[in-house]
Amino acid sequence: MVSQLHYHSSFLVSLACLVILFEIPPCLGSVEDYTACNIQFKCGTITAGFPFWGDDRPEGCGHPKLLLNCSESNTTMEIMNIKYRILSLNSGTQTLRIAREDYLNGPCPSKVLSSTTLDDELFDYGPDYRNLTLHYGCPANSLSATNPGYFPCTIDGTNNRDAYAALDASTDILGLCSTTVVVPILAIVTSSQDFTNFSKVEEALRRGFDVKWKVDNEECKDCMGSNGACGYDSSSNQTTCYCKDQSSGSRTCSPSGTCQ
Repeated sequence: MVSQLHYHSSFLVSLACLVILFEIPPCLGSVEDYTACNIQFKCGTITAGFPFWGDDRPEGCGHPKLLLNCSESNTTMEIMNIKYRILSLNSGTQTLRIAREDYLNGPCPSKVLSSTTLDDELFDYGPDYRNLTLHYGCPANSLSATNPGYFPCTIDGTNNRDAYAALDASTDILGLCSTTVVVPILAIVTSSQDFTNFSKVEEALRRGFDVKWKVDNEECKDCMGSNGACGYDSSSNQTTCYCKDQSSGSRTCSPSGTCQ
């Protein structure tokens, strides 16, 4: 009889443990996550929250590929192995204005570069842009030095004297030059006369272009509206919500501070 009571007691204890185990929400996080992801990235004139991370914002607070760096009050990020300076950030429209770091000092970089390519899983181009095509290493006198868009360049110690800038693709030059680099620019800074002098090319490159990030901010808005802190779960590749009670993994927090 005693052994039967002991058996039943052990069974009930085991059952209770299982119930408790399954009652615990599968969204356990930590108070450190909630606190850390409430911190904004700040650098110069740029302030950023989700889906970005960097400096005081840990990686779990943003998309793994949206790392921001701060140096001398300038914010930079890498997209497809090309470094960009962030000129402005608008969370409401999910828009960044970015300029290539390697072209901030003009269209004659220290080495020949590659064309701009966005990670199309993360970004779309803004609506108002045009492609500036830069041709390097063109044969001597392939086109007259008086041709619109002509500029001299020295790259990698080599005098690529005949270089040209053109809007979109230039069929007159295409195939004549050793290297062609395509860089988006704002459409507002372009006209048929814009690239008849070197300074216009420099200005267009410095002013950058707009991109829109695709990481869904609506889920983050719901999370923040419930007093949660937005984060990113790399294992599931989706937005998560950190709550005051140390829970996470849900879209919103309940009024009591627990996840839903």
